[in-house]
Amino acid sequence: MTGTLVMAAALAAVVLALAGWRRRTLLQRRVLTMLALVVALLPWPFGAAHWLEGLLSQLSITSGLLAVIMLMRANGMPSVMPDDQRRMLCVVVLLVAPWFYPLSLGAAALDPYAWGFGDFRFSTALLLLGLAAWVSRAYALCLILVLGQVAFHFRLLHSDNLWDYLLDPALVVYALVTVVRRPAPAPSAGETGARG
Repeated sequence: MTGTLVMAAALAAVVLALAGWRRRTLLQRRVLTMLALVVALLPWPFGAAHWLEGLLSQLSITSGLLAVIMLMRANGMPSVMPDDQRRMLCVVVLLVAPWFYPLSLGAAALDPYAWGFGDFRFSTALLLLGLAAWVSRAYALCLILVLGQVAFHFRLLHSDNLWDYLLDPALVVYALVTVVRRPAPAPSAGETGARG
C-alpha cells in the first residue's frame, strides 16, 4: 500500500510539473493535484499508480518524500525542505548512483546492494551519516536516512533491501534534472494569495 501511495504522490507531482504549476492559480493547482491523486489511486485495474508500479516497480521512500514536498509547495503549504537542501540531496544521489548501480550489477566483486539485506554495519554507517548530516544542519539528508531506515524496519515497501527504500532510478533522473537546470524563483506569498 505504501508503494502505491508513493507512486500516486510522484504521479501527481509529475502532472503538476508538466502543467507548469508556477503559472497556475492556487485553486487550479489544488484541483490538478486532487484529480491526479484520484486517478492514481482508483482501485485496480483502473488506478494509474497500480499500472506504473507494475511497469517501473516501486519508488523509494526518498522519491515519495520529495514528491510530497513538491505537492505541499505547489499547493501553498509551508516548505519543509529549503531548495538548497533539496539540491544538496540531489547532489548526494548523483554521487552515490554512478558507483552503486554498476557495482550492484556485477561490474566488480564488491556488491553494495548485498549490504542492504540487513547488514548491521551498513545500517550503522547510515545512522552515523544521518547524525553527521544533522550536526551540519543538512536536515533533509538526515530526514531521508532516518525515514528510509524506519520504513525498512517496518517493511513498508515490497522489498527486503534497504537500498530500495533510499534510492531508485527515477530518483536519479529527477536529481540530474534538478541539479542541471537553474532553480526557478518560488512564487511570493503575495503573488500566491492574489492568484489563489
